[in-house]
Amino acid sequence: PFHQGKRQVHGKGAGLGLAISKTLIEAMGGEITVSSTEGKGTRFDFHVHARAVDNAPQSAGSLLAGKPIIVADDDADMRELIERYLAAAGCEVHTIADGNDIIPDVRRLQPSVLLMDIDLGNLNGEDIAARLRATGYRGRIVALSGRRGEGYADQPNGPFDARWTKPISRSQLLAGLAEQVA
Repeated sequence: PFHQGKRQVHGKGAGLGLAISKTLIEAMGGEITVSSTEGKGTRFDFHVHARAVDNAPQSAGSLLAGKPIIVADDDADMRELIERYLAAAGCEVHTIADGNDIIPDVRRLQPSVLLMDIDLGNLNGEDIAARLRATGYRGRIVALSGRRGEGYADQPNGPFDARWTKPISRSQLLAGLAEQVA
C-alpha cells in the first residue's frame, strides 16, 4: 500500500518510513490515514491508544514535594526548563540568573539543594560554591554543566556534593535530587 514515488530533489532515503510507521502504529492498535491533493501535498494522520506514564520514580516526587530548591543558571531556557520539571514535582523553586545573587539568596532561603551552572557568564560556579562552603554553608550543592570532555563528571567534587552534565532528562534530574535530599 505505501510506496515511494518519483525521487524528489528534497530528500534521500529508502522509502520505508511510511511502511515502518504503518507497522508500528498498527502494532499499537492504531490506524494511519492519508489524504492527498495533487500539486498541493499529502497529509498523514495517525491515532493510537496509549495511557499516560510518569517516567520519574514515584519516590522522587514524594521526597521532593515542598522542598525549596534554587536553580542558578545564566541561560534563561535552561532555568525555565528545570523550573518546570521541579514545579511539576511539587518543589518550591527559586531561580537565579545572576551569579552575584547566589550567596545572598542561599543565605536567605536556605534551600534543600542549590543546583548551579558552572559557567555563570563572567563568574565561576566553582568559586561561588567554595565561597559558600567557606562561610560554613553545609547544604547540598550540585554542579550542572554542559562540559563533557576531560572526565568532567569524574572530577573530585570539591565544594559540590555532585556533578551532573547537561542535557539532563526530567527523570535523571528528579531521581538525582531525591537522592540529594534523602
